[in-house]
Amino acid sequence: MSKRAAHDHQEAQRRRRKLSLRLQRQAIQGGLAQPSRHHDLEDKQ
Repeated sequence: MSKRAAHDHQEAQRRRRKLSLRLQRQAIQGGLAQPSRHHDLEDKQ
């Protein structure tokens, strides 16, 4: 991989990570009831 391609790849990963963090934050703010559902699933097992 050329240096430029490697740099573009790193940039894309960084952008994707920022985007997913923002989406996670929005999901937490948008539905505070959601995380408790995860615990319910663990209790049933």
